[in-house]
Amino acid sequence: MQRIAIEFKDSHPVRPGFILLVELAGAGQVQIRDLEFVHSIHGVASTVAADRVDPALAGLDGAASGLFDRAELDAITAELSHGTTAAVLAYDGGPLDSVIAAWQAGGALIRDLPSA
Repeated sequence: MQRIAIEFKDSHPVRPGFILLVELAGAGQVQIRDLEFVHSIHGVASTVAADRVDPALAGLDGAASGLFDRAELDAITAELSHGTTAAVLAYDGGPLDSVIAAWQAGGALIRDLPSA
């Protein structure tokens, strides 16, 4: 299982990456194990529904499975730049080269996360 965090300020430029991720999952090339959107409220991780990040991402609301625990989300959130959101993704399959390229083209910072 691979784990990454996608940090971004504005959801619109990174939306194509999430659309590609959904397409790969729909085609059976990737299995999304967990996808949590988080931001920091006074240094504490706050999860956010995908549709609140961007209404176009509403289809990803069911992808949050709780695989990431509170301590992991707090640690990831502690490293976020002010005013950013992170999508924390655990997945099997891949590679996600085209998805990652789309996120990076939209200004996202991609960080590999340690295995659980």
